[in-house]
Amino acid sequence: MKDLSVTMIIENTSERVADDSSNDNSTAWFLWTISVKSIPVNFMDYIESVIYYLHPTFSQNVIKSEDRESNFLLVSRGWGEFNIRVEIILKDKRRALLNHWLSLEDENGIKKTQTKINLKDNDFKNPKINLTK
Repeated sequence: MKDLSVTMIIENTSERVADDSSNDNSTAWFLWTISVKSIPVNFMDYIESVIYYLHPTFSQNVIKSEDRESNFLLVSRGWGEFNIRVEIILKDKRRALLNHWLSLEDENGIKKTQTKINLKDNDFKNPKINLTK
């Protein structure tokens, strides 16, 4: 992968849904997804996994996906927008930490937003060794 140049695309969709667990109609709830794609497409073959770091209010706020077939798709629901940190882990264990603002649609219908990030080979760093484990 010498002289690597890749565009990572972090994409989210959102759709307003009813919240069955609350009688409070003042908060809009959304079903949302986030996934990762690349240009060139074959760069996906170098990715081992993706870790999504969600807002700390989520009971499970660190979620790892190894499902390359679905573009590392994560499906969740919530009511607020926030920054999702997206860690791309390559098969050679190098990694890059990216950011994507989870955007939610305020009108009926499905909304799609993307963050495009151009990366070079040196943007993927070797993991830090944790000597306490």
